[in-house]
Amino acid sequence: MTDTTTDDVTERDLVWKDAATGHEYRVAFADVPARNLAVLCQKGITHFMGNEQASKYVAYKASDVGKAASKEDQLAWLKTCRDEAFEKVLNGTLGIRSASGAARVTGIDAVMRRIAVEMLTAELAIHNAKLPTGDKTIEVRGKAYTREQLIETMLKRRADLIKQKAQERMTTTGDDLFAEDDAAA
Repeated sequence: MTDTTTDDVTERDLVWKDAATGHEYRVAFADVPARNLAVLCQKGITHFMGNEQASKYVAYKASDVGKAASKEDQLAWLKTCRDEAFEKVLNGTLGIRSASGAARVTGIDAVMRRIAVEMLTAELAIHNAKLPTGDKTIEVRGKAYTREQLIETMLKRRADLIKQKAQERMTTTGDDLFAEDDAAA
């Protein structure tokens, strides 16, 4: 059985899709007992901080830089990798890809980005198109755009609507973790 993730991630639902059968399991957070949410969160952080960072570490050790590093330097690299991963958990940027050295985003910015992706996905689906990945481009009105360019354009052109939707989503999901960020904005 093949696990897959989905771009259709919201703050309201848990989603798992089986790539082999296409069957999707979706449930609202509110419908899952709190204890089970806690167990899922624990399993998630264990996987994210353990397996995912260990996978990066194995790739690093196999690289020329990693091979040349001492064991202490390799372990220091792993600790930095895990520290950065944990910071993403705390600052609301988990699951948000960014170029190295890019500024961190606030919780509201992360939700706004997700909404922009949802809007783009819906608009492109009307034209039987999908958001490009990586450095791939898609032509829109005669101009080639990468995924990041499309998202930035959507965030600029529909900023007011997206911010309103993000604030509503954060309120309706009970997500007040970023209340200080919202007040500062």
